[in-house]
Formats: sequence, C-alpha cells, structure tokens
Amino acid sequence: MPKQSLLANPRKIKEITTFDFPIDQPGIYSISTVAHCSSSKQTQFSEDETLHLQIDELVFSDASSEKNSPSAWNGTQLRGDAKTVVFLLILEKGDHTLTFFPENGAQIDKIEVENVSNPRNIQFSFENQVQKNNEEWPLCTFQLLKLPLISVAADVSVWWHWMDGDRVKLTIDGQTEWNDTNSSTKYINWAWTATPWQLFSGEKRKKKTFVRNSIAALHTIEFWVDDTPVVHDVTLDLGDILPSPPAPTPLPGHRIPTVGDPKWTGNFADDTDQMLLARLIFGEARNQSKEVMQGVAWTVKNRLLAKHSYFGFTYHEIILKKSRGIYQFSCMNPNDPNNNDNFSLLINPLGDKKKLTERAWFSACEVAADLLNEVYDDPTDGATYFHSDNISAKKFVTKDVPGAIFVKRIGHFLFYQGPQKRKL
Repeated sequence: MPKQSLLANPRKIKEITTFDFPIDQPGIYSISTVAHCSSSKQTQFSEDETLHLQIDELVFSDASSEKNSPSAWNGTQLRGDAKTVVFLLILEKGDHTLTFFPENGAQIDKIEVENVSNPRNIQFSFENQVQKNNEEWPLCTFQLLKLPLISVAADVSVWWHWMDGDRVKLTIDGQTEWNDTNSSTKYINWAWTATPWQLFSGEKRKKKTFVRNSIAALHTIEFWVDDTPVVHDVTLDLGDILPSPPAPTPLPGHRIPTVGDPKWTGNFADDTDQMLLARLIFGEARNQSKEVMQGVAWTVKNRLLAKHSYFGFTYHEIILKKSRGIYQFSCMNPNDPNNNDNFSLLINPLGDKKKLTERAWFSACEVAADLLNEVYDDPTDGATYFHSDNISAKKFVTKDVPGAIFVKRIGHFLFYQGPQKRKL
C-alpha cells in the first residue's frame, strides 16, 4: 500500500479535528504526524498550546493531565518548533480515524500513513526538521504498540558553534543512552555531542546502534536535540514478526466480520481466529476483569497446545465443538436455557448500543489479538477448564469434569487442569 498523505497543507486548529483514512490490507503501519505548538509567551493565551491525538479508540496521552507525554505536543518544550510523533501499530483492513485534541491551538504540518513492508528495516528522515533553538527540545517520538523492538539506529551530524556545540539525546522506554565516546561526564547523557576541536575540523557524523531485543509491548523512543544537529535518519528493527494467519474465505454472499462490525454472518466459519476468540471471551467473561478475560483466552490456547482430538486442533474446532449436544463452552450454545440472551449478544456484540457492552467487546478483541500475538503469558498455569464461582466447585470436579485439578482462582473464575489420567 503506497504512503497516504492526509493533509495537503499545514493547518492551524483550535477545535477537535478528525482525519479518516482507509486501510486496504491488514498489517503493520506507521502513522507520522509533524506539528507545532507555541508557548504562552509567543501567543495571546495565558497557557501554552498543547496537542494530543487518538487513533480509533486508542488514546495515548491526555494533554490536560499529561502535558509532557512523549506522544503529545507541548508549547513549553517546543516554543514554536516542530515535533514528529510516529506510531507503529497493527491495523486491520477497513476505515480508521485520527482525532486531534488541541488546547489553545496547534498547527499540524503533515500526516502520513504508510504500510511497513520490512519490519527489520524501517527508516525515517529528519534532515529538514531541526530549527535554531538554544535549549533542548524533543525532535521526535516513536510509539510502538504491541510490537517487539530489536534495535534503534540513528545517523547524526553535530557541529561546534564557537562557544557551544550540538547535542542529541536518545531515551528508549525511559532509559537514557549514554555517550560512550565522550570522555567528559558533563554530556554523558547525550548520545551524540560536538567538541570544541570541531571548530576547526567541522562536522562530526556518526551512526550508532542501540540493541534492545525487547518483546512485543508498548515501547517509547525519544530523540531530544540541543542547538542545530542533523538527524539524517532513524532506523528501527522490529525483528521477524510472523504474519497473521490468512482470514478464512467467506462463503458465497458472506462478508468477514471485523472488530468494528462484528455482527456474525450466520456462519462462524466466516470469523477470523481473533474474531471467534473475542466472541468466546465476550460471551464467557464480558463483565469480568481483563485478567479473567486473559485466563479464558489462555484456556482455549492451552487446549490447542494439548493437541488432543477431544479438544480439537484449531481455534475454530475448539470453540465450536460439541459432543452429544454438549458444547465445550456454554456461551456458544444458542439453545442453552441458562444463556439469558447471551448468544444474541455474542453474535452481535454491538447490537444493544450500551457503553459497558461496547467497552467489554473492544476489551475482548484486544485480549484475543494479544493472545494470538503472544503479548502476555499464561495467567492460569496451564488450565484447560474454568467456571465462574456461582457454580459449585465440588460438583464441577465430581460430575462435570471428574478428577479435574484445581489450579487457581482469578477474580470470580476458577481454573482447572484436566484429569492427569484422562484418556482423551
């Protein structure tokens, strides 16, 4: 997918502003925004200009309470200069929205959306962005959402300007990278620094690589500059990210449900693994904590890892399987008299228009996606069964699953491993 530019010309905004953009194939995308914010000394306002944004339902900073958030723009820091914020995240196919929230105003200079074709070599250039500023200020921030981070590399030039020199600081997940080539401790927290002898020798250009080998998570990378260095380019290595399994081919006349449009097609075969897993989590634990939702999700995965025909060998088999009219998960049974309309919500999670239900659905989708992307560890210690605490534990281990071994309790749910000698 080619790079999309969402802004033809710089725009000054004073009110909440949205930009819609389509994604024609799922994958990793970069969303880059360049914006200016001025300090109160430069405007007629008693407070600084600030700006923060939201991608779909994802909120990264609140300018009213986190004005110094790495992913926000703050006039105190910028004093009218430009800052770039780049988000790297996985987007599904469909329509998406960027929402900008200014306070006292802000200027948006550029918005670009681009598919990441090679996660091992993602390059960004900032050569034309540095402006004259005698104090340190944030040049750019990278926010990685649920993606691994192998390394960060940057190619930087610094000069000495008679009485002072250029500097560039790098922080990764809050940790400042030291300057291992500068003998002076004064600027040890600046990864690149100019020295007085450069008044005669001129530019000093050097590329440095900082290795992290971090798992998929929320990662924050910040570059701060002092004076007028040039950051020629920044290269991120996210490692060999495995592609998501292909979505099933829908039956003739059917569509593939999505997080934002989850109403089923009448056949769960049209669901992706994430969608079907999200339905199960939503159906079983939508009024529970996120940890309980993760426990339910891992119970399904543990059945998958067991590789037993009794459970099934795919997410679809496991979630949908029934034997002698008994479903492996009761919420999937449309005829269960105890469901209390649970199945109607499960097949159309956004159908009742309630905010609590909507929030639970999006949480279930997030938990399902994170499980498939191996973002979090198993909180159940290998459980393959669970039930809520309104069911008798004694009945469960003697009649429902004879010999089941209790593992742990999470919130209002009890988790079990299967009988050790059960013939599956």
